[in-house]
Amino acid sequence: CIAVFVAAGIAGERWYKVARWAITLSAVTYIIPLLFLFNPSYLGQGGVLSIMDALLSGTVLCVAISLMLSGLLSEKRW
Repeated sequence: CIAVFVAAGIAGERWYKVARWAITLSAVTYIIPLLFLFNPSYLGQGGVLSIMDALLSGTVLCVAISLMLSGLLSEKRW
């Protein structure tokens, strides 16, 4: 919570805009435990290739969901 106020002060933005971004980007943290249920490779169980595949696909999934929730893919930013 205090990090939002510090980040808002550094960025020169209003705190509620920074809080909205923080909540949007942290929503992925609620999805990660569900990955453990569906694929035990996320817990390090299995072969090396299956663990590497799980880590790569999990990273891509988390980044994609963060981008979709934040709206960075739907708006032109230039």
